[in-house]
Amino acid sequence: MRFNLDFQDYMSAQRLHAKRAIWPRVSFFLSWWSNPVVGLCLLGEAFFLWYKHGFNSALIILFIAGVGFICWPYYLRMRYKALYRKTRKGNTDTELTFNEYRFLAVIPDFAKSEYSWNAVRSWRESDQVLMIYIAPALFVAIPKRALSEPQLHDLRALLRSKVTAVAT
Repeated sequence: MRFNLDFQDYMSAQRLHAKRAIWPRVSFFLSWWSNPVVGLCLLGEAFFLWYKHGFNSALIILFIAGVGFICWPYYLRMRYKALYRKTRKGNTDTELTFNEYRFLAVIPDFAKSEYSWNAVRSWRESDQVLMIYIAPALFVAIPKRALSEPQLHDLRALLRSKVTAVAT
């Protein structure tokens, strides 16, 4: 199978990877949802102080902190985009080959990785991506859009038979 991992696939894989334990889930919630809410509260407080007491230094601190908290998810997205670009070498497709003994990942003119099924620790999937874990932070992300329904069914069956653990 051949595919090109685009930024949306990369983000789907990062989201799925981040939800593997409780602390990453909490961190995800704080970074993407509660920080902007806290920022809006700080901005509201800054405007309230400005209305009641006029301009002062606390107002500047609250305003800057509020804008910083609101912009945090945008900063994270820019950071993820930079990391995505750093991991890409050209715009070439990745080719994966699976059989009973191993699987092979090839990026033409760049890298070739061969993994025995004994090296695979676990696997998991979401609606957008299927991930095969070689180590806790080393995984192969396969976008589901690159697989037909029969291929996805066959891959799941192969993973169930060869890999002992399904990541939760």
